[in-house]
Amino acid sequence: EVTDDEIQLSARLKTTLDDIEHLKRHEKNLQQKISKAKEGLAAAEREFQDLQPYEPPRDEMTQLTNDIGHKICGINDLKQRRKEKEWQLSQERENLRKCSDRLMQMESKNNKLLQALQRAGAERINEAYSWVQNNKNMFRGEVYGPVLLEVNVQSKTHAGYLESHVPNYIWRSFITQNASDRDLLVRQLKQYGTPILNYTGGNSIMCEPLNITPEMKQLGITSRLDQEFDAPPAVKNVLITQASVDQSYIGTNQADQSADDVVKLGINDLWTPRNHYRWTRSRYGGHLSANVDSIYPSRLFMCDVNVSDIEMLRSEKDEHTRNVEGMEEALKELQKEQRKLEDEEAEFRKKKEAIADRVRLEKKKREDIQRRIDLKRRTLEDISKEEDVESSTRKLTDKLAKLNDDRFRALLKLKRIYLVKLLLSNGVIQKRTWLLLSLIQRYGRWKRM
Repeated sequence: EVTDDEIQLSARLKTTLDDIEHLKRHEKNLQQKISKAKEGLAAAEREFQDLQPYEPPRDEMTQLTNDIGHKICGINDLKQRRKEKEWQLSQERENLRKCSDRLMQMESKNNKLLQALQRAGAERINEAYSWVQNNKNMFRGEVYGPVLLEVNVQSKTHAGYLESHVPNYIWRSFITQNASDRDLLVRQLKQYGTPILNYTGGNSIMCEPLNITPEMKQLGITSRLDQEFDAPPAVKNVLITQASVDQSYIGTNQADQSADDVVKLGINDLWTPRNHYRWTRSRYGGHLSANVDSIYPSRLFMCDVNVSDIEMLRSEKDEHTRNVEGMEEALKELQKEQRKLEDEEAEFRKKKEAIADRVRLEKKKREDIQRRIDLKRRTLEDISKEEDVESSTRKLTDKLAKLNDDRFRALLKLKRIYLVKLLLSNGVIQKRTWLLLSLIQRYGRWKRM
C-alpha cells in the first residue's frame, strides 16, 4: 500500500512538473503577444501623431459654390432668352410660310397670265419666262417681262381699254435696261420668238401730269389711260413711248355723246364705255377723220393680277427669310454660349467634388487609424486579462513542494517497513534496502529541484 501511494505521488509529481513547463511556454508566448501588441499600438499612435493637420479649404469651397450659382443663373437666363428667341423664330417661320403661300397664289395668277399669252399666240412664253427667272444672276440690271405680268389694272373696264390700246407684241415682250442684257436675252430667247425691248431712260415717268380742265369735265372726260394702271417706271415708260398711253383719255357716256366736241379740245384718242374714238388729221389738207371701234372685254387681264403686290410679297418673303436666318444664327450663338457656361459650371462642380472627396478621404484616413488604435488597445487589454501565469506557476510550485513532502514521508514510512522486514528476512531485507536507498537518492534529487 505504501508503495502504491509512492507511485501515485511520483505520477502526480511528474504531471505537476509538466504543467509548470507548459505554463512557462505559455508565459513566453503571452509575453511575445503583449510585446507585439504594444509595438503595433505604438506604431499606430505614431502614425496618427505624424498625420499633418488638415484644414478643409472652406474659402475655396465658398468661392466655388458662388461661381456655380452665378453660372446657373447665367444658364437659366440663356435658357429664357433661347425660349423667347425660339418663340420669335416660330412666329417668323409662320409669317414666312404664310407669305410664301400668298406669293405662290399670286404667282399662280402669273401662270394664268402666261397661259393667256400662250393662248394669244406666244406658244413658248412659259419657257422664256422660266429661263429669265432662273438666270437673274446673269443680268447687270433689272429685267422685266413679260409686260403683261408687270402691269396692274384695278378696273376691268380700264383693263379692256388698255389691252385694246397697246399692240399685242408688247404684252409678251421683255424689257431690259442696258445693251448687254438686251444682247444676252436676244441670244437666249430667240428660239422662243419673244420680243426684247431695251429702255435706257431713268426712273421718272416720261409724261405730262394729268390736267383735267373744266371744259374736259363738262364733256365727261374723267382721266387718262396712263393713270389707270400701275407698273415699274421702265415698263410704264415703254408703254408711253411705244403705245402713247399718255395721249389716250377716258370718258363717260356723256363723253360718248359729245365726241364731236371732244376733238376740239385737242384730244385725238378717247375711250368711253361704248366706243373707242380715234381722230387723225390729214397731212396735206388738214382734214380731220374719225375712227370708231366697239369696246371688247379684256381677255389677257381676266385674272386681275396685281404685279406690285407680287413684288411687295417677294420683298416681304426675302425679309422674313433673312429674319429667320438671323434668328437661327442668334440661336446657335445662344446655344454655344449656354454650352460654354454649362462646361464652366461642370468644371467648378468637378473641382468642388474633388475637394469634398479629399476632405472625406482625410477624415476617413484619420478614422481608420483611430479605429486601428482602438482595436489594438482592446487587443492588448484582452491579452492582459488572460490568466495570470505567475500566480498559476506559484500554485503549481506550492503543489509540487507539498507532493515532495508527502512523498518524503511516504519514503520514510517505507524505510521503516523495510527495516522491519530486514530483520525478518535477511535476503528480502537486502533487496528492500537497495530499493530504499535508490528511492532516497531519487528523492534527494527531486528535493534539490
